[in-house]
Amino acid sequence: MTAALRRYARSFTGFERDARIFLLATLVYGVTLSLWWVDFNLYLASLHFDAAFIGLVATAGSAAGAVAAFPASLLSDRIGRRLVLVLATAELFAGPESYAAASAATIPKSKIQNSKLKNPFVVLV
Repeated sequence: MTAALRRYARSFTGFERDARIFLLATLVYGVTLSLWWVDFNLYLASLHFDAAFIGLVATAGSAAGAVAAFPASLLSDRIGRRLVLVLATAELFAGPESYAAASAATIPKSKIQNSKLKNPFVVLV
């Protein structure tokens, strides 16, 4: 088993440096996202949501990723994979920020002022 893992790890030496960095970043991101989903599901369970709702939330997240993959692949054929990766990374950072700003704009100021958390970017549930 160990020999097979070593042989598999050596197969990555044939890639260019940038490709190896991208593969490593993808691995780290995948592990992080997987851990986040586990924790998020446990968080929803601690809020006493039933299993059907938690499954619906997980399915919606996966379905959104699948739906976005097809237009992204078509776009990468038109404008290039590197530019699509740059745009996707920018959206990855801009998405949560814009959601937080939009959420803060819809929460009444009295609710923010009366809360113990004075951060307007915290979504009050």
